[in-house]
Amino acid sequence: MMRLAGLEELSEEEAFFTYMLEKYALAFSEALTLETAEDFIYLSDPKTYELYLISVAEPGRIKETWGDYKGKKCYEVLQNRKEPCPFCTNAVLRRDQYYIWKHHNDVIDGDYILKDKLVEWEKKLVRMEVVMDVSRPERTDEVIQRSLYGQNMLSSCMRPLIEAESVVEASRELLAEICRFYGSEEGVMLLFSRKGRVAVWNQRREEYQVLEKKPISEKTIACWEKILSNEKQVVIKNVEQLAGEDEGLYLRLKRDKTESFCLTPIFAGSRLLGFIGLKNITKYWSELAILGMLASYISTFLIKEELQFENRRILYFDQLTQFLNFEGFRVQAVKLLSENPDRKYVLWYSDLKKFKYINDVYGYETGDRFLKYWADCIRETLKPYETFGRISGDKFVVLRSFERSEELEERFRWITEKLNGFSGDSRQFRVELACGAYRMEKPEDRLSLNEMLDRANIAEKSVKSLPGSHMAVYDEKMRSRVVRELAMEAAMADALRKEEFEMYLQPQISLKKSGVLRAEALVRWRGADGKLIFPADFIGLFEREGIIFRLDYYMLEQACRFLKQWLRQQGRPLCISVNVSRTTMLQPDFTENCRRLKRQYEIPDGYLELEFTEGVIVENHDIFREIVKGLQEHGFSCAMDDFGAEQSSLNILKDIPMNVLKFDRRFFERGEYEERGRAVVACMLNLAETLKMETVAEGVEDMELVDMLREMGCDFIQGYVYARPMPAGDYREFMERFLAGQREK
Repeated sequence: MMRLAGLEELSEEEAFFTYMLEKYALAFSEALTLETAEDFIYLSDPKTYELYLISVAEPGRIKETWGDYKGKKCYEVLQNRKEPCPFCTNAVLRRDQYYIWKHHNDVIDGDYILKDKLVEWEKKLVRMEVVMDVSRPERTDEVIQRSLYGQNMLSSCMRPLIEAESVVEASRELLAEICRFYGSEEGVMLLFSRKGRVAVWNQRREEYQVLEKKPISEKTIACWEKILSNEKQVVIKNVEQLAGEDEGLYLRLKRDKTESFCLTPIFAGSRLLGFIGLKNITKYWSELAILGMLASYISTFLIKEELQFENRRILYFDQLTQFLNFEGFRVQAVKLLSENPDRKYVLWYSDLKKFKYINDVYGYETGDRFLKYWADCIRETLKPYETFGRISGDKFVVLRSFERSEELEERFRWITEKLNGFSGDSRQFRVELACGAYRMEKPEDRLSLNEMLDRANIAEKSVKSLPGSHMAVYDEKMRSRVVRELAMEAAMADALRKEEFEMYLQPQISLKKSGVLRAEALVRWRGADGKLIFPADFIGLFEREGIIFRLDYYMLEQACRFLKQWLRQQGRPLCISVNVSRTTMLQPDFTENCRRLKRQYEIPDGYLELEFTEGVIVENHDIFREIVKGLQEHGFSCAMDDFGAEQSSLNILKDIPMNVLKFDRRFFERGEYEERGRAVVACMLNLAETLKMETVAEGVEDMELVDMLREMGCDFIQGYVYARPMPAGDYREFMERFLAGQREK
């Protein structure tokens, strides 16, 4: 096989190839058409007609009539005219095709076949005319026939270029066509833009192969571009002529059984895209310039491929990770599923939990590096017939094949371990993964891709709120729950309008001052059928969908209405605590909306308390401090709910002046170290008293704990030990009975 002096080999081989290009590149292979003493080529400016160069078959035999032609006009020297020739072809010339015509020159008194086209010469676009003497009639036929055969060959090469999806696919027919035309033993096409792919056609054995070779360095290609500028061809017509003159090249070519060859560069403007090579040419040497035209056609199709590839990259690939985006995944997944109908597949929908905190804490650059690392981890786990893509943000989707059900959990555990292998700036990152899986084991499991993605997403949402990394496999119960939640979400607005959400109150019983009344407002949803729906069935849904703020404001207004009526009928002080979600708290007009409702219902200061979970405070520390300050200025009391559930409780107490501390029920659970637990509770109650904060113990269910908390100094008890949540209308009667009972004691 012809190796083209090691294009794909080491830099030493590239250096040798470079030497060959420098020494044997021809400015115009058309010079090979000069077969008689009367043949010549000339170059001129197509606009000014200035004559740049005349090349003859035998150097030194410039016709006397031409004299010192440089700087003169072509029509002056060649036609003995004072103005441009009326038959001048400049207006119809192109770079990719000859204009062939016949002419009798009166000055020289000869008949000629002329082949004209535009070429680049010394960084200028010039007219080149190949002049072939056809005074002998038989040569006329010969020249015309060769030209027609060459044009036919060129036309034949266009069909595979047009019909094939890529130049590489068309290369077999292209190389076979040009090998037949030139009687060449072997044809080679090297394309730099295709990662060093080399297509080889052996005409004698009719064998074709495409080889993946080491890509040529950009530095080397730039060097070759400079040497071969103006689209020069490298031609060695007879290797034997190198013997003794260029022994190194001679021996290399003989070793490869090369007797002659032609190398034609494929240029797109000044950019070198590859080469067409022919080995052991036996005919039509005079038509080698046609390969330059073919190279021009090929470059057009290569540029088209590059544009199509770039368009596909933009359309189907994620710009950050350089892997498939969601649209690209959809195309590839549908293709894999249709091509593998009997293979078991699972569709994974995954989400990196709390990934936004990496961006917030460490910066977007670190976040981007983490996403690229995660995409690389997924890519490493892929098997044949699998694919993946980035949907958006930190969400990825993977199509995996499997044989055993156990594989799903095994591969999930393996990749979650890889997830925590990322380190940035010497810092370790602990990231958790929520993953939903939809299995395709039977033909009926294969739904549309959108339907299967929806099911995998449903499964992912079912474990997203759980601590740690988890994977859930979709089942129909999940879908039923989602359908029920969607119906619930759709019914929310109508339920608010109809006041189907009812306020229940759970008393907070004072352990110190018998006259102080407090209660927490809790919501129940009484459906159209009269059945109660409890908060656990809809609060999480409303929070996830970002509509909880409507319910929060509704409950605050219900508390205001109740208090206004209470004050008018009872006159006794009562503080009602209303829960506020993170979504509501972060609304720009949150403080103003609370103030407006309080003023609208004429609620005195100290009668409304807003309750925030400790987790909300931790996540929005600085913002929350300002919110608390504004609320307190307008007469609201602020309570921290679920104290002790997070890790930053003491920092919150230090930095934010809360009014009330509500202890999470887990504080009072009996365990192995019960005495230590009591000591911690006592310490925290003393700390709250020092900070002038009232304390509420939630979830208390027995009098023994009540007595212990009274001894420790707790202010209020809320729990089943005294009362369950009750309709707001029952609260007055309950408190009257309870206080009466207390007085009797």
